[in-house]
Amino acid sequence: EHQAVAEYFASTLLACTPVRVRSVTRLHNAEVYRRYSRTVASGETLMFHGCKTARNEEGIIRRGFDVSCCKSGGARYGTWLAYSATYSNAGYVRVDTSGLRHIFVCVVSYHQVVRDDATMRVVGQDCAYPIWLLKYDL
Repeated sequence: EHQAVAEYFASTLLACTPVRVRSVTRLHNAEVYRRYSRTVASGETLMFHGCKTARNEEGIIRRGFDVSCCKSGGARYGTWLAYSATYSNAGYVRVDTSGLRHIFVCVVSYHQVVRDDATMRVVGQDCAYPIWLLKYDL
């Protein structure tokens, strides 16, 4: 599983080769997944989400995506996710003190879609689940 996730991630970093995936951590939060699973009847896809701070990253791991914290697009607009890691990598990922970049790989439902285009999708509360956290460098 880890190898497949790392390969998929690297395949979406179009102009950023070589990429070195240093770790792939499978996340598990039963409560967050329970809320998310109610939204997947309409289907789901894999997408990427970057956040710039350790505090936001920790909050997503502990509580999932919380649209009440979203500011882009307006208050409570939704959670923004990218179809390609290239978009998130271009300024939305956290870079830790050792230079490693952090990005979430998420499953995202088609429920409560606020915006959807060729680059990204914005979804409502509990419509995305962070399933892996990758740490990588370029």
